[in-house]
Amino acid sequence: MIRLLNKSIANKVFNNKNKVITNKFSEITRSSTKFQRKPEFFVWPNEREGNIYIDNWSLISDGVTSVGDSFRNARLNLLLSKISSKVSNNQIESNNIVYSGEYKIKEAGDNITQEEFDEILTKYQSYYSSGIDLFVEDAAVIATSNLRIGVRVITDNAATALIARSLLIPVPPYEVIPLARLDGWRYDPRNIENDYSEGSWDENSKSYNVFETPQSGGKGQRHIVAYYGGEGSDVYVQFIENSGKIAGANIVLGSKAPVSALVDAIGYSAAVINNEKNESAIALASTTLTKGQNTVLVIGASDNLIETAISQKLLYGANHNIVSNDGVSAFWNGVVSTAASPYVLDRGIPSIVSNGKKASSVIPNNYAFRPKTVVFYKAGSSKSNVSTADAIKNIVDLSDEKNTE
Repeated sequence: MIRLLNKSIANKVFNNKNKVITNKFSEITRSSTKFQRKPEFFVWPNEREGNIYIDNWSLISDGVTSVGDSFRNARLNLLLSKISSKVSNNQIESNNIVYSGEYKIKEAGDNITQEEFDEILTKYQSYYSSGIDLFVEDAAVIATSNLRIGVRVITDNAATALIARSLLIPVPPYEVIPLARLDGWRYDPRNIENDYSEGSWDENSKSYNVFETPQSGGKGQRHIVAYYGGEGSDVYVQFIENSGKIAGANIVLGSKAPVSALVDAIGYSAAVINNEKNESAIALASTTLTKGQNTVLVIGASDNLIETAISQKLLYGANHNIVSNDGVSAFWNGVVSTAASPYVLDRGIPSIVSNGKKASSVIPNNYAFRPKTVVFYKAGSSKSNVSTADAIKNIVDLSDEKNTE
């Protein structure tokens, strides 16, 4: 499957001053002659923490039947109670977490067939439906909300869930809507214009004449679903189309796959989804450094370069960023770094430490200033200048790059 970014888009973002297209939440008005439906509430009698019906229904939409307990965005104390190691100095030592290592991403329709991916996905979904406890983290990537892409991570490991919570962009708490996975679903009120019933008083019949305002479709909650756990170390990605365009992705990772593979697979998938639907913003694997109003976008930054940026507190966004005329927005709320990193996690979340590495919080602003400099980094190479045309060509090529066989 080939998805090359159009050069005109790259030129538009880096050379022009077009404004980013944004989606605004609808505003609902009411007057003396209009009224609005109020949500109805119902409590299921057997619900409890770990068995929330609507959360379970959303898992069914993702092919998983929660036979055991499933904890969606679990309370921190509950999550910590499911980790065998104890917290010490706001850190947890873990031997079953691998942050970095060798891996290859296999993409359905490219390295493997769609049918082969479906078999693999079904196998993992069956494992998650076998009665084990599940930990579900619903969050997002991309710091700025108008470009944000929803991400769900389903795992059998509470420590992995804690790491996902540390790295992903947190979103305001909301009740999950099982059918609202991709953009364009019909009944999500958070992105529907005039989603209410209107009525006027009919004096002759002494009653309201009511009609429904047409609904325009809603924004998806979990464009990317990553299944992280189970046997193996392989990494698989499958893109989902909606109305002829790439709108989401399924990701499967065995428990032995490193955390860096999760970051790479989610970042790559989100970049492809964004670059499919946005002509005024480019998402690509990159690292952004900032100092004051100066921003540098680095393509191909090594782990050592990122560690240096962390030590000097220059890091804005590691691994993936999105560039538009409004500026640069980081994909991730955190970064995998050495245990000695000066960054500490916010919200009191302990760090999972394994083999001298941990997930650290960066907490980026929605935007950094647009980069005046783009650096193509290659360890050991000599310094040289790159023409604008070659730089844009490199960006176009890199926007479709992934770590594949």
